[in-house]
Amino acid sequence: MDFKKNKTSIFFVLRIIITFLILYLIFLKIDFKNFSLTFSKIGSPYIVLAFLIYLSQFLISTLKWQGLVGFFKVKSKFNFYLKFNFISLFYATIMPGGLITGDLIKGYKIFKISKDRKIIINSILMDRITGFLGLIVLIIFLLFAQSVEFPYYREMVLVAVVLLLLIFVFL
Repeated sequence: MDFKKNKTSIFFVLRIIITFLILYLIFLKIDFKNFSLTFSKIGSPYIVLAFLIYLSQFLISTLKWQGLVGFFKVKSKFNFYLKFNFISLFYATIMPGGLITGDLIKGYKIFKISKDRKIIINSILMDRITGFLGLIVLIIFLLFAQSVEFPYYREMVLVAVVLLLLIFVFL
């Protein structure tokens, strides 16, 4: 019993050390002088707006994941999904393998609740498909909104829609 507790705490410490090591290596590559100069040129309202849009997108994504897993009769609190969505985002951003690593983390936590592999695969697959379809809808909306005067805007959006549809068909 005591060995198992010590083994768990050792793994926890190792994970923290590896995480900080990876973050340290990433921060070595950042040119903070250039970053702060660029960041200071952006107005504060745009930064706040971008943060609020990102946060709302993240909360909607968490609600979507909770709904998809709930569709398969696995119930848990919103905080559970929010916590593991943030953990998934962290691993998807930092670790090699990107989104797959984040999806594996989310799938593992759902597996601990349900013990049904079909639920895990279906919920993650549906999460990816609905996110992809949402991206296509957003691009189509931008195609018809066309509020930006940008050279070849309409053509670029059309190419993006066609490419995303082709990727979706091949997946």
